[in-house]
Amino acid sequence: MYTLALCLFVSLIVGISALNDPQRPQFHFLPASNWMNDPNGPMYYNGFYHLFYQYNPNAPVWGEINWGHSYSKDLVHWTYLPIALSPTPGGYDQNGCFSGSATLTSDPSMPILIVYTCISPTNEELQCLAFPSDINDPSLTNWTKYENNPVMTAPKMDLDGYRDPTTAWFNSQDNKWYLIIGAGETNDGGMTLLYSSEDLLSWNFTGHPLYFDVEHSAVTGSMWECPDFYQVSDDFYALKFSNANQAWDMYYIGSYFESNNTFQPNTLSSYDNGKFYASKTFWDFANERRILFGWISEEDSNATARGWSGMQSLPRVVTFDADTNSLVMNPIPELQSLRGQQTSFSNLVVSNKNIPLNITGGDQAEIVVNFLDIEQSVTEFGIRVRTSPTLSETTLISIFLPQAPLQQTDLPGLDYHYHTMSTLSSKECNNYCINDPLCIAWTVYMFDGITPMCTLKYAPPTPAHNNETTSGFRGYVCINRTNSSLAKDVERFPFYAPVIGTLSNVHIFVDHSVIEVFINNGFSVLTSRIYPTLSESQGVEVFSVGGKTTVSIDFYQLAFIW
Repeated sequence: MYTLALCLFVSLIVGISALNDPQRPQFHFLPASNWMNDPNGPMYYNGFYHLFYQYNPNAPVWGEINWGHSYSKDLVHWTYLPIALSPTPGGYDQNGCFSGSATLTSDPSMPILIVYTCISPTNEELQCLAFPSDINDPSLTNWTKYENNPVMTAPKMDLDGYRDPTTAWFNSQDNKWYLIIGAGETNDGGMTLLYSSEDLLSWNFTGHPLYFDVEHSAVTGSMWECPDFYQVSDDFYALKFSNANQAWDMYYIGSYFESNNTFQPNTLSSYDNGKFYASKTFWDFANERRILFGWISEEDSNATARGWSGMQSLPRVVTFDADTNSLVMNPIPELQSLRGQQTSFSNLVVSNKNIPLNITGGDQAEIVVNFLDIEQSVTEFGIRVRTSPTLSETTLISIFLPQAPLQQTDLPGLDYHYHTMSTLSSKECNNYCINDPLCIAWTVYMFDGITPMCTLKYAPPTPAHNNETTSGFRGYVCINRTNSSLAKDVERFPFYAPVIGTLSNVHIFVDHSVIEVFINNGFSVLTSRIYPTLSESQGVEVFSVGGKTTVSIDFYQLAFIW
């Protein structure tokens, strides 16, 4: 009781002191101080949501990694709890308690277990178990490591890594539990190693990955971290992995065959094309839905001075859209409880001129833009956030409308992700792009002067002087951070995401130094860090290029969660 009361007191003190830090998010979850990265083992149990996370309690940099722990009644307001798992000096996890997952069972003797990667004194990656010390404690404050740890070691393969076990699932055909572990081989690409168990305590490598992708390894990477595997419909499953080479969370939709425990993908896509990584989902038994968290890292060099680094994304509801064979992600509706003063703009006609919105509190806000009419000549609609009166600081969210075909655009290059295949025509290549959720642009060019090739690209086209190519791009969203901060040491490169379907709405959350953008009811998502330095950088402006756009806008000031 004393420990829990102390944690409540710490949460209150953090809430008061954090208000004085203009860069610190106020409705995203992050520790009181120091370093945070991957979300671990999120779950709903006995009336509470639990969120564990990779945590260095000693400094705002990556280092001695523990499992931090918090719990919540609503996924919005959180209470800090004592560290759940810490490295044991001289033990099998002396060098870190790395990422893992929680599994809930119907067995009253073992209702919850955590599987995590334990780092040995020689930096060998092993897999270990832990259990709640008191299953009747609603806060699940104390955890006990399994006496027979470690329970899994890497198979004899030339692996680039071996970490981040998933939640286990039960196969009713052979009455065994299964989980996967992130791994990769330099020559064969990333993979998910499949393990089985009859009792959740003793685990064996099945001898094969659940899936690996040699053909697309240039895009999917040579090492997969933080995998996730879950059912999305009666017929399909999602296999998610974090591409360690490009810090990109991607997923396949496909079929899982219980008879031989194999996975056959149909499509490849991404969770979020912005600053979002190492994500983890869990099934919310209270509301029959799947919830997603992801790590949002820093993009400047001031973490030491600030005393904190990293946060979790807003919790998102994940659903499956059968028409596009893709996942859709939206902020949980519980976030609406944070809404304060509302300012609405109905039937606002926007043209080339910047229109400032008459609002206050633009550094901690929610903005919902619904598109009512877009003239055919419109090529771009823009929303400026965290904008100073002189535009010396501004972050630009631009929605570019589809244009095809374009002449004299770029040839394939290595400065963006791309996939090339043979094609019969520009029309066929265009259709490939439309049906690929990752594709933003396409190019048809003549390989060796004879063979037509189609390149699907995941960044917008840039001008090139070549009259032998034909290109086009679908609609896409860009977060332009060129002028987001007057600070010198911040990242400024843009983030892009395709607009899937006809543009209908954009949903934006601004939380001081982080923004999350949901396009077309969550068919595409972008997350970004920004670091405005001016206290007056709180404005919101809109504009339309090439013609008039009619919109309705709802702006909400949001409360803080502590």
